[in-house]
Amino acid sequence: MFKREVIEILGNKMCYYEQGQGEITCVFSSGFGTPFPLADMYELANKLSNNCRCIIIDRFGYGNSDIVQRKRNIENITNETIELFRKINIKEEKTIFIGHSIASLHALSLAKKLNLKGIVLIDSEKINTFSLFINKILNYIYYTFRNTRLKIKYDMRLASFLYDNRRIPKYIKDEGKKIISNKLPNYDQLDELKNVRKDMQLLENSLREKEINKGLLICKNNTKKNNQLLQKYFKNSKLINMGLASHFMHYEKNNLLYAEIISYFDLCNNVIAL
Repeated sequence: MFKREVIEILGNKMCYYEQGQGEITCVFSSGFGTPFPLADMYELANKLSNNCRCIIIDRFGYGNSDIVQRKRNIENITNETIELFRKINIKEEKTIFIGHSIASLHALSLAKKLNLKGIVLIDSEKINTFSLFINKILNYIYYTFRNTRLKIKYDMRLASFLYDNRRIPKYIKDEGKKIISNKLPNYDQLDELKNVRKDMQLLENSLREKEINKGLLICKNNTKKNNQLLQKYFKNSKLINMGLASHFMHYEKNNLLYAEIISYFDLCNNVIAL
């Protein structure tokens, strides 16, 4: 069972969830707007916890962490993650950082500042101006109607999509649904979305300065090109195309993702008997 822990980062409460043990640590971060990262990453992290120490982060504005109303850009999020590493004794050279969607930017940024064992990018995509504009409009509408029955109906549909048909414990599903009702949408997530386009440009410029050690890039057909372009920033990398998989491929393809991570980072010898 994942154990919930709480620490203080820059005067605010940050939660993370830990399970498993071993020489290698896998740290997970969810994509934009995901209400409860523990539920989001549970299936993949639960499997990997048989091989290594697994930690799932609630960055500020997500899960049970505080809403800080501090600028939610890639620099601040990266620095907060580094502080988390320092406080809970995560050894960078023995850490694999796994980021989905927008969190793949955080993985790349972190790998620029730390000497990580490697990173896993799950469906990293280039966000175009039009899709970003539509997402901003939809989220601001959601924020505007947060105290109406419209929100309640949307929350029920969102919870059903994310949690109802997946093999995760009921207590985690229930916690996720509670967070959707009480915490979405919030200022931190809206600000994160606001800054993402600028963050992508800043990150792209910085990636030219230093090669990243090792990366496993997992994509689908329409994000393959972006991931191929990212490969030039790695000393060593492997690209896996999941074809027609959905954006949430870590739900539907978690067995395959698990096998690829174990193989690529040679984690077979780190199995811990539970």
